[in-house]
Amino acid sequence: MVKTVQIEDLYHFESLASPTYNLMGNKLLYVQTKMVRESDNYISSIHLYDLNKKVDEEIIQNGSLNIEPKWAGKDKGFYYISNKNGSKQIYYYDFLNRIVKQLTFAPTGVLDFEVNPVGKYLFYLTQMNKVTEDKAFITTRAFYKANNHGLIEDDDHLRKLWVYGIDDGSSKYLTSVNHGFEGRKAFTISPDGKKLVFKSKIKEGDDFNFAEELRLLVLNENCSKIVQNESLTNEFSKNGTFSDPCFSKDGAFLGFLGNENAYKNSNQSKVYIYDFNTKKVLDFCAKKDMQAFDSCVSDFHQNNTNQLLQWNEKLSCFVFVVSEDGKVCLYSANPEDNKIWKVTDGKEHIQDFTINQESGNIAIVVSRPDLPVGLFERRVSGEQLELDVGIRNQEADYIFAKYKSFEFENSEGGKVPCFFALPPSLKNGDKIPLVLDIHGGPHAMHGYTFHHEVQVLAAKQMAVLLVNPRGSLGYGQDFADGVVGKYGQGDYRDLMLAVDKVLKLFPVVDQTKIFVTGGSYGGFMTNWIVGHTNRFKRAATQRSISNFVSMSGTSDIGYWFNTSESGGFNILQPRKLWEESPIAYINNVKTPTLVLHSDQDLRCPIEQGQQWFVALKTLGIPTKFVQFFNESHELSRSGKPSNRCKRLSEIINCFVEDNYFNY
Repeated sequence: MVKTVQIEDLYHFESLASPTYNLMGNKLLYVQTKMVRESDNYISSIHLYDLNKKVDEEIIQNGSLNIEPKWAGKDKGFYYISNKNGSKQIYYYDFLNRIVKQLTFAPTGVLDFEVNPVGKYLFYLTQMNKVTEDKAFITTRAFYKANNHGLIEDDDHLRKLWVYGIDDGSSKYLTSVNHGFEGRKAFTISPDGKKLVFKSKIKEGDDFNFAEELRLLVLNENCSKIVQNESLTNEFSKNGTFSDPCFSKDGAFLGFLGNENAYKNSNQSKVYIYDFNTKKVLDFCAKKDMQAFDSCVSDFHQNNTNQLLQWNEKLSCFVFVVSEDGKVCLYSANPEDNKIWKVTDGKEHIQDFTINQESGNIAIVVSRPDLPVGLFERRVSGEQLELDVGIRNQEADYIFAKYKSFEFENSEGGKVPCFFALPPSLKNGDKIPLVLDIHGGPHAMHGYTFHHEVQVLAAKQMAVLLVNPRGSLGYGQDFADGVVGKYGQGDYRDLMLAVDKVLKLFPVVDQTKIFVTGGSYGGFMTNWIVGHTNRFKRAATQRSISNFVSMSGTSDIGYWFNTSESGGFNILQPRKLWEESPIAYINNVKTPTLVLHSDQDLRCPIEQGQQWFVALKTLGIPTKFVQFFNESHELSRSGKPSNRCKRLSEIINCFVEDNYFNY
């Protein structure tokens, strides 16, 4: 029986992540994650796939999270992170004896780790402390809390890097590491196991200066002492932010991601290469106007932990992720001849990848609008084959809404890229509603990926419009900067233009039933839209921004985010922030609106939604407020499955039930 995607299919579709080849390149470890109704949680298992025998075997399954597998020396076993005993710790699985051993017992848990190539040591980062609420909290820092974490003690802003002795089980503290902003990896180890490169904040005590450097640690033979500690990037840039360092196999080069300019939320992530022979940074990749990061919006994938930039020994090049034109693909850069070339160019979202150092083949985790997830091997020849893993056919009985892509031109001559999805089982002659679904960021990107929310809306016989207005990443730096200091201006016009164009192209859409929704910046824009037009029948604003003045002092990033995004204005210039705030235009609102917010959202604090709701009630506008408990800003992506289902059901009911606001 052919099915369309429903809300409860969150419990059916499983995601894949973190593929990693063994030394011989004939086996892959990978992570498979699913949501469990009974425990209202996520669990992940670690699988072993034999590329020669095409056999898929579940190795670790214990009803908890088991992530980030890394092969041990000579492929005798593998290390991984698990929360089976509460906090995340490092474990070891022995293939010969089929036994598991817990290695670390870090009080705050383990955030990330790497295996020393010589095999005697692990290096790991510990989490920040959780502040208990049984005593007064005192701080002198502007950055004193973090979404998805909570309060931060003054002396605990950085993650701590430790070395673990495999032979004796000892743990020794090495240094502190910055783990902020974009990027998946904050440190790496050289192939000879003697050097560590890590992110370090240049001025740790200054919460208004985000400048980072990459530092090099040289260790002695038994990794017990730091012989050398120096900056690699300070001469190149004293203002930039960097991440995902990765050595070439011979240790001659270090690739990394980041931007050499002072931090702005709209900065593209670029690729740089440090040459250890000349002690210079090569920036030939950085001169390309592209976003070397995964900026694609999705609410489905989980636990992607592999580096965004990796070395391919077979082809002597760095391989890295690029977001462009709605695609997330792979590029390569050769530091010897300064050449850059595109490795993949499919209309897809590459969420994770790993490189076979023997053959040069690349295992990639892929998502498309009609493919929740698949594990593929990209051959050096260019051939791309799907691997026959256990969940390969999980989408077999479903039909999906497919994306049509458009690029309109606005009145200033700029482009307005967008995607449009019709119901997969549309009946001829039926008029259908349209949902304008706005991404967050604002510097993110709608793209060719499986988006559960979009598929469910389409299955409910609604068309869905996904616009990448100015401010979105994936279309160049100028495009990303197009919203800075201009919230609610050109971006608003881009969105309205796309709605107008789509209505003309698709007469199947009922122009009296147009809805709008979005989260974070998308929630800001939802609020802004209903304050500037009455053309939408209903709105659902999620984890929104309504008042930049109050957000400046209540959001974990508000004190600098508003400065970055408003073109330099901060809480000391409240008039400018007020003018860009949706609540300044609340008296214009006529649209019935659903307000959804989480009580532990520290990015867009719940007071933002509460202000909007109370203002609507005061005006007598039909409205409803839904508060989720013990959820953060990440509700729609990684919140409790039951809350994710509830959230989506409320949005759909708001759009389809005539009496939704009657209570």
